[in-house]
Amino acid sequence: ADFPFPAHGKAFSLVFDRLHLTLYERRSHERVLADTPFALGPYQDTNPSHHTPSKEELKKVDAIFEETQSEEDYWYFASKDGHGETHYRGPCLGSSLIVWLGEGRDHAHAHRGGEADCLQMTTRQIQDFEAAVERELPGLYSFFDQGSLHVTLRGIT
Repeated sequence: ADFPFPAHGKAFSLVFDRLHLTLYERRSHERVLADTPFALGPYQDTNPSHHTPSKEELKKVDAIFEETQSEEDYWYFASKDGHGETHYRGPCLGSSLIVWLGEGRDHAHAHRGGEADCLQMTTRQIQDFEAAVERELPGLYSFFDQGSLHVTLRGIT
């Protein structure tokens, strides 16, 4: 199946002007007890090509991506304990430093290939991806609420 995400290797970055310290009741952030935003300094350079990751970081990303290329290896990693729905949706108090992606949140803006792309496009692509997975593998996966979409920069607890 063709999934509606950009091919590996294309430029993609998130530009944001604030981080959020959250106290959550679920790791998925579908239940958040407290959300404290922290404004960052003004962002001067919006050209993602000026922020190219180091070769070392690219190798790390490539190694993770390669795990998905072998069906046998993928299922080994995907089926490890802790990657199930209950891990993310079960009750668990914790705190993280995040960037919100979900609609209706104080969110990041996506940039692809040097051109600004609105967050609506990013969340629409995630929704299209979820729909494609559901068509190909009906009932096999659960997806988190769109409003809880985020990138965890650092787990605090």
